[in-house]
Amino acid sequence: MSPSTRIAPANVTPFQTSWVLFRRSSTFDTILLRFLRQRQVTLSSIVLEKSDNATCRYPYGTATESNTVLQLHDAFQPLSYWSGFETPPNWQGVAMDTHIYQVFSDSVRLLACRPSESRDESLCFLQQVAMTWQEHISAACNTQSTLSGFDLWLMVGEWSPAATDCATYLNGRGVGSRYDGSYPGSTYVGSCTGLTGSASTFSSSYMTFLRQFWEAQVISYEKADGWLMWTWKAENADDWSYQAGLQNGWIPWSPTDLLYPDICG
Repeated sequence: MSPSTRIAPANVTPFQTSWVLFRRSSTFDTILLRFLRQRQVTLSSIVLEKSDNATCRYPYGTATESNTVLQLHDAFQPLSYWSGFETPPNWQGVAMDTHIYQVFSDSVRLLACRPSESRDESLCFLQQVAMTWQEHISAACNTQSTLSGFDLWLMVGEWSPAATDCATYLNGRGVGSRYDGSYPGSTYVGSCTGLTGSASTFSSSYMTFLRQFWEAQVISYEKADGWLMWTWKAENADDWSYQAGLQNGWIPWSPTDLLYPDICG
């Protein structure tokens, strides 16, 4: 599963301008793209820091142009970080892969502060896992303008209906969860019982939320050019499992068969 969001220190060379990384990856890209061409693969997801688009467009040493799409990962940076990077017309066939989770960040600002007579500003910031179910749904819906306005083909390559980090070893082997306060430096939100593991332990209200949250994300991520939910099957975390969602009803057998088509308004 995905690690938590990582922001590079200020003294680290930005990915776009690291020519050392660029040269290092260029040779690898050439070899990989020739391998993909032999197997008629049309989408390549490169996880290196910098791509050589000229190599990707013309990998054969001739004027013959490849139809392979090069998909870059966003390196856990916001999409705004990549605005204007490798865009047409100077670059062709480039796509971006972004991962959207609501369980890993330790401090996020809500769009609206929670009600308080004292109007305590701290109520505007909290762990993502401390968000209410409705706040999770709203956060998913609020991604739509960012996704639809991006200037490359965009794939939401990982996301989940899970709203906690309670799944065993999600944060690393032997590492606890933020939700129940067992993750280093976290604050207790609640018990993980009934929120992960076997769906047989899930309440009907929780499974309704999983369906609503799943639909809110599908509706929103359709504003991009495609999405992939993580993951098909988990060892003991049905809240993360597409297969378990199908079997237990919070994921429809047809992804367009929505019970809550207006959940984002």
